[in-house]
Amino acid sequence: MKSVNDNLGDPDFNVERLAADVGLSRTQLHRKMKELTGIPASEFVRNIRLEQAAKLIRGGKINITQVAYTVGVNNNAHFSTSFKKHFGVSPSEYAERNNGSPG
Repeated sequence: MKSVNDNLGDPDFNVERLAADVGLSRTQLHRKMKELTGIPASEFVRNIRLEQAAKLIRGGKINITQVAYTVGVNNNAHFSTSFKKHFGVSPSEYAERNNGSPG
């Protein structure tokens, strides 16, 4: 979704802003996202952030803290927890497996 990608680095970007960007109420957006993707809008946004983070980690050019900030997450502990929940490994383990370095 273009709105999510355009605002990926903005830590204040949330479901309310996404709903406003697409011209729906939060409830309408939630219902539509659930219908189209099977997941709530907040999880959709989080998944896009995490997938982009994984891509950046695989690129190996910036460290894990910079990756978190780049995808709009200002809390490293929260980023690490969310990443591990999504991918099954911590960001540094992911970096080691994909780049040979902890990032």
